[in-house]
Amino acid sequence: MKRTRNMEPDAKIGIGEHLAYGFGGSSYSIISALFSSYLLIYYTMVVGVDTMLATSVLAASKLFDGVSDLVMGYIIDHTKSKYGKAKPWILRFIVPTVICTILSFSMPHDMGRMAQIIWIFITYNLANTVCFTVINVSINALKVSQLAVL
Repeated sequence: MKRTRNMEPDAKIGIGEHLAYGFGGSSYSIISALFSSYLLIYYTMVVGVDTMLATSVLAASKLFDGVSDLVMGYIIDHTKSKYGKAKPWILRFIVPTVICTILSFSMPHDMGRMAQIIWIFITYNLANTVCFTVINVSINALKVSQLAVL
C-alpha cells in the first residue's frame, strides 16, 4: 500500500521527517566546518605545506565551487527518477563523499612541492566542489520542494 502525504496547508510534519532533515543538515555543517577550519591546519602544521601555497590553492578552488553549484542545480532540475529529482543524487554520492573526505586528510608526507599542490587541488575539488556540492544542493532542493508542497 502506497503511503500518501497529507497535502492540507495545516498538515503536520512527522518527527521522522524532522529528524531526517536535521541529520542531513547537521552532517553537512560538520563536514563544512571540518574543511573550513581544520584542513588548512592539517596541510600547514601536520604535512608541512607552505601556508601561502595551501591558501592559494584553496582560494582558487572556490572559483570552481561557485560554478559547480549552478551546474548541479541544472542537473537536478533535469533529473527524472521514480525517487524524485534530488534524492538519487544524495544516495549516489554518500560513498564518494566519504572517500574524498578521507583522501583530503591523507596526504603522504614525503611528496615533492608540485605533487603536494596537485594533491591538494584534486582532493579538495573532488570533495568540496563535486561531492559536497552534490549533497548540499540536493538537500536544499529537497527542502525547497517540501516547502512548495506545504
